[in-house]
Amino acid sequence: MDSEKGLSGHKLSVAKNRVSEDELSPVVGALTQKIEQLDGIIRCLAEQQYDFGKKLKQIDALVGQGSGVIIDGEDTKLEHLNSLTKLAEKTLVEADKLAESMKQDIEEQAKAEAVKVIVMAEETAKAEAAKVIVKAEEEAKAEAERTIEEAKQRAKAAAAEEAQNILGGITEIRNVFEKAYEKVLTNLGDAQTEDSSGK
Repeated sequence: MDSEKGLSGHKLSVAKNRVSEDELSPVVGALTQKIEQLDGIIRCLAEQQYDFGKKLKQIDALVGQGSGVIIDGEDTKLEHLNSLTKLAEKTLVEADKLAESMKQDIEEQAKAEAVKVIVMAEETAKAEAAKVIVKAEEEAKAEAERTIEEAKQRAKAAAAEEAQNILGGITEIRNVFEKAYEKVLTNLGDAQTEDSSGK
């Protein structure tokens, strides 16, 4: 029976009770592409983290230079720089969390896709094995029936031949018996004739 199963946007045919390598290639390609996308995102986040780190160092240097001298109005700028520093640090932490979350999501999706492929392969293998067993049972049954029928025919033929042989033997015995009976009658008739004439 033809059927199709969807897997990561790709359709896999189960018509022949097996998933071909050609059908699995797009699925593996899609998973590889997702992993490459994740690597690109991680690289981008790492670059941003590096840029933020540089900026933080620059801000720390500016704050360090201005810490000895406080001029009216400058403390507002320092507070603003401190706010930017805290924001940058918070952004870095959130970026790390987002990258880790995305990585876990993609890994879980890849594992789920792999499990689906394995389950599908197991199901098709079981279905194929069941078909082979049913076919073997049917062939064995048909062969047994043929053998039994042939044995019956041979037994009938042998019985018919034996019956003919027995009938032939009985006929021969009857012929011999009839000849012997006629001879006995002939001998008795001769003996009676002699007795009549001897008196």
